[in-house]
Amino acid sequence: MRRSVKILIPALAIVSTEAMAHEWYTGKTDPVTGFDCCGGSECAPIPESEVKEMPGGYIYLPTGEFIPYLRVQHSHDRQFHRCIYQSEFLNLDQGSFRKGDTRCFFAPHTEIGAAF
Repeated sequence: MRRSVKILIPALAIVSTEAMAHEWYTGKTDPVTGFDCCGGSECAPIPESEVKEMPGGYIYLPTGEFIPYLRVQHSHDRQFHRCIYQSEFLNLDQGSFRKGDTRCFFAPHTEIGAAF
């Protein structure tokens, strides 16, 4: 019985930390589309090695997607974060979005960007 308690406590600490870290996405919207960033599981930290800053914005290297500075928001933990669309859809005002496209993008503080 004691052994399972020892295993359970660290597991709860990890889940609690992840939930608290995830809370700051709640209520954020993309500055360009106006869409909510996260509904619970769409956002996660991404390695700095997957991001390259370019004139006017960032490139998310795994997909080659360009995220203009107007869409970049300030990260709360000095890491890059990316929220993605969970399904494809068409919005008559904003256009077409594919599953996996960037829904919101957060970067460590820089001098340039919409929400810095």
